[in-house]
Amino acid sequence: MTLSIQNQPRPLPEIPYQTTRESLELSGGNTIELEVLKNLNETIDRVFEILERDGRPELLEALCPYFGVVWPSARALLEVLTRGQFLQTGLKTLEIGCGLAIPSLIAASRGIEIHATDFHPEVPRFLRRNCDINGIPGGRLHYHELDWQQDSAALRAFKEAQGPFERIIGSDILYESKHAELVPVLLDHLLHAEHGRALIADPARPYLQKFVDGMHARGFKSSSEILTAPDRPVAKEIFVIEFSRA
Repeated sequence: MTLSIQNQPRPLPEIPYQTTRESLELSGGNTIELEVLKNLNETIDRVFEILERDGRPELLEALCPYFGVVWPSARALLEVLTRGQFLQTGLKTLEIGCGLAIPSLIAASRGIEIHATDFHPEVPRFLRRNCDINGIPGGRLHYHELDWQQDSAALRAFKEAQGPFERIIGSDILYESKHAELVPVLLDHLLHAEHGRALIADPARPYLQKFVDGMHARGFKSSSEILTAPDRPVAKEIFVIEFSRA
């Protein structure tokens, strides 16, 4: 097994995902191969049908398969990471809300040990498969199931077991209003007290400014750039913001 998974899988209804391969181009002419959902909207409909049939439609929000596609913010984050020195060997690194965990896969392929977290129970299956596809050596990528939106006890336990981290990355994690308040708390809690830095990519969601203000209120300083990432039907502008302890 090339992927270290720290949590036992929970009982789930069997969902027959239809997948396809997608090649993602990296700087320097390299590519990474990913197993992704063939069609997100069709998959959402299929998940809802299965949950409704099983009498558990209330699980749709928790099991909605947004994790299984390559979002523009992940592309922008990856561009910044592959052309800079943010990720370095020897720096304890974490990806939050990882989904397909593309930055984690790239980091691990380049010899960086990295931890990735998400709360969707299907993430480990896709992550294990994509580790195998790309020949990620064992012991470099560690996955932890962590719902930082709800479980403060789990967050404290995670920090005690794995943190603090010198680098934290995340893409498109501000998609609900409460995230603008929760993510600053998360980053402040998990980042190294002296030289911790975070890199967050966001497609200008309505809660982005509130999140940035929350980081500043906690003593972080920030710098940002705007990148254009491919999307359908048109390309999308993505804010990539770096935070560091002031």
